[in-house]
Amino acid sequence: MLRDKTAEFLFLKPISRSKIITSKLLASLLNLLIFNLVTLVSSILLVQRYSKGEAVMGDITKLMVGMLILQLIFLFIGTAIAAISKHPKTAASMATGILLLTFMLSIAIDLNSRIDMLKYLTPFKYFDAKNMYTRGFEPVYVILSVVIIAGLFKVTYVFYKSRDLNV
Repeated sequence: MLRDKTAEFLFLKPISRSKIITSKLLASLLNLLIFNLVTLVSSILLVQRYSKGEAVMGDITKLMVGMLILQLIFLFIGTAIAAISKHPKTAASMATGILLLTFMLSIAIDLNSRIDMLKYLTPFKYFDAKNMYTRGFEPVYVILSVVIIAGLFKVTYVFYKSRDLNV
């Protein structure tokens, strides 16, 4: 009896692996976009209600775009790990571990300025809310995010195409 029930089913169909992973990624992206759109609209409506006439839409939108990019980084970390791993079900746990480690690193950087140079290792520093309010998007972090996402996207496709079924 095979353990990869969904994978076995999909791999036996006359559908290319590229089409399978593209469909999965598009579904994930759609979920992220819907979640962020609902969060953006509800945040703007709720904050504007109590803002006493101050313009809040620009700041909230800026923060939401940063959050979306952060979510994309972690989405593609998870897909890359799943594509590489011999046990793809552990990918969620591993991606969560990476998320927690990078979050703890961002807190450690806040507490100790001597390790500030490690800020490039944690995506949580790329779109930090307090810095986004004062400086906006920093080009180095946007470029780094795009490179990370593109690299992980490529890893996902390359390794998924050569994936074997576990029996």
